[in-house]
Amino acid sequence: MLCAVRKLPWKPEDYPKVFPAIGFLSLMELVHRGLYIGFLPLFAPLHLGISLTDVGIATSLVGIGSILGRGPLSYLSERVGVGRVWVVSAAVGLTVALPIVHTRNTALLYLLAFAHGLALAPIWPGVMTFQNQHTRPGFEARGVSLTQIAVLPATGLGGLSLSLLAKFLPAVGLLAAAGGQILAVILSSGIGACTCSIP
Repeated sequence: MLCAVRKLPWKPEDYPKVFPAIGFLSLMELVHRGLYIGFLPLFAPLHLGISLTDVGIATSLVGIGSILGRGPLSYLSERVGVGRVWVVSAAVGLTVALPIVHTRNTALLYLLAFAHGLALAPIWPGVMTFQNQHTRPGFEARGVSLTQIAVLPATGLGGLSLSLLAKFLPAVGLLAAAGGQILAVILSSGIGACTCSIP
């Protein structure tokens, strides 16, 4: 076990920063994938009167918002610090996740989904840069790979768990999505207290 820990690519003194960043990204992806892939496709047509087509468009708008916002918001992360930007991103994600599962207005659904995409935009590039900053020299590629592998289960678990909850216990699914996003806010606040900027 100790031997495996020693082979990790990050500097041991930076574990308290690296692992929360991975956890934060995992939570954001769990809620994101869970909402748009697992929960809304089953919940919205039955309870909100919103079609699967509209849910699909909203899911696409999340991706568009993430792509369009990635450049400017990553630049903002460099200027004011990843911690602060992640706190805002998680807070916006929470602000979006709560009403999006109740809205019956298609235009509002689209707007909230796009805003959610903007909130997600700085997170992946920010976490990868953050990880590289705390990786031992020569281990940067391994650091990025391990981070992606560590986050991968959350992307699948989010869609699977929230789809099951949407079908059998929708109220619990709503609480799970909100709880995951609240944990992301708390975790990002802790990261923000540890670091202010990417040099």
